[in-house]
Amino acid sequence: MRSGEKIARIVEEKDATPAERGIREINSGIYAFELDGLFDAVRAIASQNAQGEYYLPDLVAIYRGNGRGVETVSVADSHEILGINSRADLAAMNHIVRHEKNTALMASGSPLRIPPRRTSIPTSRSAPTRSSSWRFNRTRHRHRAACEIHSGARIIDSRLGDRVTILNHCVIMHSHVDHDASIGPLRIAQSRAVGAHAKVGNFVEMKNTKFGEGSKSGISPTWVMP
Repeated sequence: MRSGEKIARIVEEKDATPAERGIREINSGIYAFELDGLFDAVRAIASQNAQGEYYLPDLVAIYRGNGRGVETVSVADSHEILGINSRADLAAMNHIVRHEKNTALMASGSPLRIPPRRTSIPTSRSAPTRSSSWRFNRTRHRHRAACEIHSGARIIDSRLGDRVTILNHCVIMHSHVDHDASIGPLRIAQSRAVGAHAKVGNFVEMKNTKFGEGSKSGISPTWVMP
């Protein structure tokens, strides 16, 4: 609740009047205090409320009653302060973050083939030149310019050079794929390195392998071991 432009107190929903429940401004639960006088104020918190509990937000009214300054910060986007208390809340927040990231990438010129709602890119990462509905499941990976990553790719702890093409449903782990290489569809796993201009065809699996520059493996299925 506010008194004029200044916050007066914070009221829990169970203690609020019908008029107070109609207020559209909510408490995010984020506070910053000066240490001077804080613990004395905390000792003044009482439990005379509907739940018989000690509410930290009561410090607002206590501070105002003591003539101490209390200021508020409002956020333009309420999504920034949404709480997560259940798996459903977590799923909703995941959708919001994914949508915002994908929207920003598309606005910057990175096309995400329909449907972008199925594309998940960590917020700290950029997108390749073109991508379908794909997903990076872990964050320690890097790719360079003009990569093309197709549907269902899973890339973990790996580095991609320029103009690398990753076709459908590849799994790439702990690997370095050099420039102009093509992988897939279906999968390369746990390779050490794939050289420039190499082509790894469908159903080829590698483990602890160095696949040289310009090499090609397209027989299905193929297992390449060290």
